[in-house]
Amino acid sequence: MEQMNIGDLVISEAGHDKGFFYIIVGIDREQKRVKLADGVYKLVDKPKIKNIKHICFVEKKFDETVKITDLNVKRAIKLFSEQG
Repeated sequence: MEQMNIGDLVISEAGHDKGFFYIIVGIDREQKRVKLADGVYKLVDKPKIKNIKHICFVEKKFDETVKITDLNVKRAIKLFSEQG
C-alpha cells in the first residue's frame, strides 16, 4: 500500500464504481479507508468511503495550500479525463 495523501487523484478498482476517478478528501489510516469526492455525485461534504486496497493512485492534484471544493474537484477530474 503506497502512501496516499489528501488531494491525490485516484481511480476505483473494485465495486460498482470501478473505473471512476475521485479525489481523496480524507484518510483514516487506522481503518485503512479513504473519503473520496468527485464533485458531482459524491461531494466534499458527503464523501464516499472506500477501502484503500480498492483504489489506485493516479497523480497528485492538490497540495496542502489549496482548499478542496466540489468545483475544484470536478474541474481537476474533467481536465485529467480530457488529457488522455
